[in-house]
Amino acid sequence: MSHSYVDFKDRNVLIWDPNIVLLGNMLLDARKRIQEGHEVPVLIDDLLTYWQSISDSCGPGCIDLKLDEYLSDERSVRCFLQLLDMVEKKIGTFGDMIPGEYLTSLVGSPATVFVDMPAKDVHAILNSVRSLFGGGTGRN
Repeated sequence: MSHSYVDFKDRNVLIWDPNIVLLGNMLLDARKRIQEGHEVPVLIDDLLTYWQSISDSCGPGCIDLKLDEYLSDERSVRCFLQLLDMVEKKIGTFGDMIPGEYLTSLVGSPATVFVDMPAKDVHAILNSVRSLFGGGTGRN
């Protein structure tokens, strides 16, 4: 599979396409776990809805998350970073390996089956995305 550049403002990182799709599903799972009464910017929900459609609408190596469009204000950026933190905490509950069954359940497609994945790989994806906002390592 291909890699796509994920851009935000003047920064970009190269991430393997399946990892982009997986991260979108992890973020959506985190979004569902936000307690009722905690308001989430509409742009975040719009971003996550768009992210769910990318595997059908973008060719290999051509994923454009449009982060500049969806994270256009400070509130949306803060919420997005909080969702990344929530994913990090969830991943931490699994120890060194994330069960393939959990990852497969996030995607919800019978055509997509994951095997157990080292937690360090997901941490690397999260760090790459965080680097777009001035944190993380920028490597994945």
